[in-house]
Amino acid sequence: MQKTNVNIAPNYSLYTTSISELYTNKGIFGINKRRQRKYLFNDITGKKGHPWQRQLFLSLVLGNPLPQFELADIGDGKFLIEDGQQRTKTIIAIISDCIKLPKEIENFGDEYDGLSGKSFSEVPKNIREKILKTELLLLVNESSTEE
Repeated sequence: MQKTNVNIAPNYSLYTTSISELYTNKGIFGINKRRQRKYLFNDITGKKGHPWQRQLFLSLVLGNPLPQFELADIGDGKFLIEDGQQRTKTIIAIISDCIKLPKEIENFGDEYDGLSGKSFSEVPKNIREKILKTELLLLVNESSTEE
């Protein structure tokens, strides 16, 4: 994660991270169960995923920005997700081939022909690289506790 130079409210900082870094470091992110509902989806490798998850995959392929994620720094290099659990876990599911692209992908131009129903590992390398380089914005509370 890279800290930005943007001043936010006291005790908060903005960071950026790539989807690649998020996936590689997924073990440092826990869920604040007091603020986050249960994860809504069952991620199964090779399945198509929920329509909402397929739309997130579509957004990533098209390069659409995602809303910021909110985290609490609980020390020792660990973070709790305060807002963004569904997006975080779905991104991991996409990279893990649990989500397939929706039919609508082919409505966005010839470069997307034949991608409907494809999982992450099945799309062309340039698209996979673009997704992995996608920058995510993280708002981090640096002075909270798990409670």
